[in-house]
Amino acid sequence: MIDAEEYLEMTEGIREFQQRYHQKTVTSDLIEAYNLEEENRRMKEDCLLYAMNQGIATGIAKGKAEGISETKAGIVRNLSQFGMSDSDIIRIVGCTEEEVQQYLKQ
Repeated sequence: MIDAEEYLEMTEGIREFQQRYHQKTVTSDLIEAYNLEEENRRMKEDCLLYAMNQGIATGIAKGKAEGISETKAGIVRNLSQFGMSDSDIIRIVGCTEEEVQQYLKQ
């Protein structure tokens, strides 16, 4: 069941569809074609929205990972400047020896 507003939108859409395809009468085939086109349009919108949300989620995850890496690098550099050994830094920060060396080079 559709409400009055949806009906008016659908009626206007069918009129535009009717004019676009130069149809003089509204037939069941015309309405079916209009409904298929509308469903296709909604599916495209849904796909775009899904892709946009996936992109945002990926960007957030990448940003978090970069933030964690930058934070670890800062902690490693600070601990090293205070004279802490690499093995102690590895234990405290929870990173690998390679990461410690990489962070100290930055």
